[in-house]
Amino acid sequence: MRKLRLLPVIGLVAVIATGCASTSQPPVATVPAEQVIDVRDYVALRDFSLRSAPSMEAPDIARIHAGDSFSATETFGSQAEWRKLSISAGPTGYVFGTPYAEN
Repeated sequence: MRKLRLLPVIGLVAVIATGCASTSQPPVATVPAEQVIDVRDYVALRDFSLRSAPSMEAPDIARIHAGDSFSATETFGSQAEWRKLSISAGPTGYVFGTPYAEN
């Protein structure tokens, strides 16, 4: 009889211990995967700077003007609103938001 009474208690302890272990762990942060868009033709909707790093304090490496057309590979995802542009006939840099559209 004692064994029958102990088994449910052991099972309950295992469930409680497992539940406590899972709730005491901090949630795992998920980082969105970067998405790369193949070379496409774009047109600048307004003037913008291509920066050397995804920061407003990073130096400008190129200036794109409203109406300029360019071909580029676009990468986005891991830097929130920052996009990485690899311009086919020029530098690779970062731009905040999307001040350009497909042409």
